[in-house]
This record gives sequence, C-alpha cells and structure tokens, in this order.
Amino acid sequence: MEKIELWKDAYRIGNDVIDEQHEELFHRIEKLLVMARSADLEENRKQCEQMLNYLVEYTVFHFNSEEALQNRENYVDYEQHKKIHQEFRNTVIVYQEQIREEFSAAMLKRFLGTLLTWLTVHVQGCDQKIMLNEPIVEQANLPGVEDVVGSVMERLLTGLYGIHITETTTRRYGSELRGSVIIRMILTGEDRHMLLFGLSERLVKILYNKISGLFIQQSDYLDELEQSALIELGDIMASYIMGALMDRKITDYTFSGDIFFSGYSENEFNTNHVIIDAETKYGTLEVLYCRLV
Repeated sequence: MEKIELWKDAYRIGNDVIDEQHEELFHRIEKLLVMARSADLEENRKQCEQMLNYLVEYTVFHFNSEEALQNRENYVDYEQHKKIHQEFRNTVIVYQEQIREEFSAAMLKRFLGTLLTWLTVHVQGCDQKIMLNEPIVEQANLPGVEDVVGSVMERLLTGLYGIHITETTTRRYGSELRGSVIIRMILTGEDRHMLLFGLSERLVKILYNKISGLFIQQSDYLDELEQSALIELGDIMASYIMGALMDRKITDYTFSGDIFFSGYSENEFNTNHVIIDAETKYGTLEVLYCRLV
C-alpha cells in the first residue's frame, strides 16, 4: 500500500495536547488520502465514509480543544482565531454533505486538498502564535497595494516555506499573466474584488511539496487534489492581502477560486492595473489585484 507521511515535527506549537491532536489529524488525512488514490475506492466505500465522518468529527473536537486552551491562556487573538475555526467548520460540513451526495475519488481529493492546505498553513501561521501570545496578523502601516502584497508574500513564502523573495518589481498589466499555473480568486460581498496569482512551473511544484509532502507528477496536468490544494492556497493569500487592504471584515465576503494554465488572459482589465512580481530562486509569483465593477 502507498506510504504517505504528512506530519512534521516543525508543526509542533509547544502544547502536548494540541500537538498530539494535530498529529492525529494529519495521520487521519494520510489514511483517507491513500484510500482516495487507490483503485478499489468503491469497494472500500463504507470504510472510507466512516473514516471521513471520524475526520470531520475530530476536526470539530480539535477546534473546541484549541479554543479552550486559548481561553485558559487569555490568548490575545482568541476571538479572531475562533472566527477562523468557525469559517472552516462550515467549509468541512459543506464538503461532508457534497461527498454524501457524490461519493467519488475526485470529490474526496478536492476535500483533502482543501483540508490539507488549510491545516498546514493554519498550524504554522496561526497556531504557532498561541503559546507565544502573539496576534495572528501584526498591524503594519502599509500605504499601497504593492507594499501590502510584498509584505504578505514575504510572510507566507519566506515565513512559512523558507522560499526567499530575491526581488519585488511592478509592471503594467498587458492583458495576460505569464505563469504556468494561474489561480483566480473572486471575493463577493457588498462589492467584488479579484486577485490573480501566476506561478512558474517550478514554484508550483515546490509549494505543493512543501504544503503536502507530495509531488506533482505531471507538469501539464493537475488532479483534483492538487488543484484543490492550490485554490485553497490562493484563498489564504487573498484573505491575507484583502484583510490588510479593506476596511470591512473579510468574513463578510465569499470566496470562489479557479485554476487556469499557461497564458491566462483577461481582456476586461485595462493597462492601469499593476502586476507585482515576486522573484524567487524557483521562479516568479505574479500578483494582480483589482476591484470589479
């Protein structure tokens, strides 16, 4: 049987109870992921559904335990952390209902890609701050989009994944992005916003491996697990950027994401929009933000 190991000691936050729960979550995801990628999924449907239900229940149990810890420790960002948990509880429940209606390897992979990416970023970016009593996002006086994007990319790429940004430049949008994979995020609330993230082929592979411990097998094709993981990463990047740019609560918006390949073009943009290019040794991450009419 395929061997997948997702848990890393780097995910430990310094509390034995929470660390054990995190490790258990990753191990459960490992087992379900092996089943989702197996050829005899339908034969093991009952076992798979039982494992899925357990994973969902354990996720909720873990969130409650973590919030209780924060409450006892008078964690400075308890309310914000609790809101983040509640939003993801809702996401997990929606997936659970969808899988009951459409049990398939593709649907399971979409769920696991979302869960795995969210969990790895959340554990490293949010949970690590609990025992240090640090806020999830430190306030910064950043005057413009370029500064906000640069700060967020530095925090995520370098802070979480050790991918250093060697240079950040801006250029006018010329109707297309150059990345091999383009993630488009639409935020809808009282108004609408769009962010595009263009990633070089090598950067996509490196990021996916750092998130999941797995490897993208085909450079010209992403399966449901890989696409879901990258869309969730786009969701997280968009949340960080928009949270810094907007005077409204980011929780008032719904997010929807899509993946495009090689040379995404959007003719409704005009050339006044600016692309921020974050250069790394693995290639470029392009970021474009605009408010939609």
